Order: sequence, then C-alpha cells, then structure tokens
Amino acid sequence: KFDSILIHLLCRMNDVYEKYPTVFPQFEPAKGEWLRDLIIEDGDYNFKLSKTKNEYRLGVQSYIDDFYETEYIRIPFYLLDDNWEEKLANDVKEKRISFLNKEIKRIQELIKTGPEKITEMEKELEELMK
Repeated sequence: KFDSILIHLLCRMNDVYEKYPTVFPQFEPAKGEWLRDLIIEDGDYNFKLSKTKNEYRLGVQSYIDDFYETEYIRIPFYLLDDNWEEKLANDVKEKRISFLNKEIKRIQELIKTGPEKITEMEKELEELMK
C-alpha cells in the first residue's frame, strides 16, 4: 500500500512540476529518476513518507560519495485531492501576491531612504580615499 501511495504522490509531483516548473523545481526528480527507481526497484533511493499537521514530508535518501544524503520535500495535502489543480493555482497566486507586496514595500523603502544612504556612503568613501 505504501508503494502505491508513493507512486501516486510522485506522479502528482510530476504533474505539478510540468505545470509550474519554476515554482516547484524541487519536484523535478520525481519526473524521472525517483519514480523510475521506485517502479523498477533498482535501489538507488530510499523513500520515507511522513505526515505533519499541514503537509506530507517526503524524505529521499541517496548514497553519494560514500555517504547517505537525504533530501526532504514538503508536499501540501491538497495535491492528492481531486481538485488539486484549482487549489494549487490559488496557492501559487496567493504566494505570488504576498511576494509582490513585500517587494513593493521593500523598493518603496529604498526609494525613500536610498538617496540619503548613497550620500552617506559617498562621503565615507571619500574620507577613506584621502
């Protein structure tokens, strides 16, 4: 049962990556190597799926250069829902709105204080160059 849930999750991660590759670049390995490894069981990766209050947490362990490396990927619960595309689109939109609001405020602050800071830095540079 674990493998079928994991295969379903990796397939969904692939779907998400295909729709939003720049938003979810961490899902890219699910597209090829992880899913292929799980299906043919060639043993390059070990998978551990855990559940937190708000999301799944996929641990992917690989053996590289004589040591194990584990990558953890957070996956929202709604990705396994039937209407995942709508929920994902809303989530991506909300995150983008939040990012843009923060960037606008940051740039507005730079515009307000920027000229004064440049003048201060130029004076300091001039003093140091003497």
